[in-house]
Amino acid sequence: MKTLDDIVTQQQLGGGGILKIDVQFSEHLVLEGAKGFLQQVHFIFVETSLKRFIPGIIVCNEMIEFLRAKGFGYFDHIGEWRDPAIGEPPSAGRGIRSVQELKKIR
Repeated sequence: MKTLDDIVTQQQLGGGGILKIDVQFSEHLVLEGAKGFLQQVHFIFVETSLKRFIPGIIVCNEMIEFLRAKGFGYFDHIGEWRDPAIGEPPSAGRGIRSVQELKKIR
């Protein structure tokens, strides 16, 4: 398995920008493999859950703290996902998810 740091090194990627991660409850694992790459990133968009659906995942408030420890700060949230057919949040049985935008503190 390759990490983001491996890919950045192999592809000789440089510069700054935005990192968007949506990997179904494994965002923290991706970020652990991007310690060097995160130095190049200005913003991170990461989807997290408000509820711990499975053991071992990082929920919203834990992700914010996780990224703060890596030099990022909480900027804004988009809010609850909405069902595109009716514009309403999903039923409680399906769970509610939130998206956070985290901005690099420089």
